Amino acid sequence: MTSFVYDLPVGSGKAFVNHGVAAAVIGGWQLGGIVTAYSGLPANGPSLGDTARVGTLGNAGNYTGVSPIPANRDNQHWWNAAAFDSTNPALSYQPGNQGRNPFYGIGAWTVNGSLSRNIKIRESHRFNMRLDAFNALNKANYNTPSTNYQSPTTFGIITSAKTMRQLQLSLKYAF
Repeated sequence: MTSFVYDLPVGSGKAFVNHGVAAAVIGGWQLGGIVTAYSGLPANGPSLGDTARVGTLGNAGNYTGVSPIPANRDNQHWWNAAAFDSTNPALSYQPGNQGRNPFYGIGAWTVNGSLSRNIKIRESHRFNMRLDAFNALNKANYNTPSTNYQSPTTFGIITSAKTMRQLQLSLKYAF
């Protein structure tokens, strides 16, 4: 994650258009933003319950040796169900070999931006106009798909996305 704030170099006391009516009209603008990027977060698979009757409800299935990442990964096949086995009869008396967090969700990146202007009214009075754009580039960032390989109709299928672009206009008078 990184962020920035930049005072535009126009207006009174700046490098460009620094005097007269034009300086008063177009001066005082600030540009800011936050860029966030992250890789997928770890996620657990389904719990089979206490199949081995050892007093823990977190028993999981077995790995089959097949890669959990399909060769042709897309939004309908994010994970490979053939990598997991929850039907092995041995799971009724022993815990499965699937470890914690076998899945990694989908990474994302987003850019949030703002454009604001401070206008001095009197010595201690200021008016602030601000436009904020969340997910300014309107990039689709998907939520983690279902991790329940016991439900093949929804397993590994991306069904939702995070928030799309949102704009916010705000006005503030400080005295």
